Amino acid sequence: MIGIEKTKVHLNHNTEDYIGQIFQKYIPDMYKIAKSRLYNEDDIYDAIQETGYKLYINSKKIKDFEKIKIWLIKVLINECNRIYRNKKKELKVQEKIAKVKFETIDFTDQNNLDFEILINGLKREDRTILTLYYGNNLTTKDISKILNKNENTIRTRIKRAKEFIKCNLDKEDI
Repeated sequence: MIGIEKTKVHLNHNTEDYIGQIFQKYIPDMYKIAKSRLYNEDDIYDAIQETGYKLYINSKKIKDFEKIKIWLIKVLINECNRIYRNKKKELKVQEKIAKVKFETIDFTDQNNLDFEILINGLKREDRTILTLYYGNNLTTKDISKILNKNENTIRTRIKRAKEFIKCNLDKEDI
């Protein structure tokens, strides 16, 4: 079996099993990311499944297994964007519904708040950035590579998103 910690690896007959294990390992992370960009469970699973297919198809080209998570996330975000473009009208309605739900949250009931609820009031891109940063424990450097944005831009967006959430939490204390 091939170890993830190896940087340069030549894939052998166990490749399919290994690729399957890698994919299974990152499904929870991919789900969080897809959920931050899409609302429909079927669309989320379609994006994840297509990402797995692309991993399988490109498995022979993979040489650096330390960067596989970054590669998977990039592919997943591209798949989410493709689905979003194809279903833009439907997803815009779902986005508005999520925003209305966010606006009607009782922030004083701290027991019912979770990460997903708190980020629903953010712009789509900011939801993804916070999910990558907090939900997947990626660095701003990794996020900037995934989204092809300047690292300072990522830091600024994280800061603004945190301020937005804090502002909404604080306004309920008044």
